Amino acid sequence: MSNAKSVHVAMVDPTATPRQSGDEPGADVAAYLARHGIDVTVDALPSAGRSVAQVLQRHANDVAADMIVMGAYGHSRCASSYSVASPDRCSMKLGYPC
Repeated sequence: MSNAKSVHVAMVDPTATPRQSGDEPGADVAAYLARHGIDVTVDALPSAGRSVAQVLQRHANDVAADMIVMGAYGHSRCASSYSVASPDRCSMKLGYPC
């Protein structure tokens, strides 16, 4: 990611929960990336009845993304992990490189 011109942290229908994501979802990962010199933007995207894949595909087109990197965050810091099945299926539908 350090070679990217910019990085968009995109979240679909994020919910602010102080115990899980803090008051501002995405702020923690944005701060981490920024500390490593990465130009980062946090984008909270409404699904408006569309699937997550459709929302991400439109957003990727809107920001002229070259690649989509996906992960999922667990319910607690102890259970945090990257999800393998769901993002993989989603990225296959998108047609972007992983």
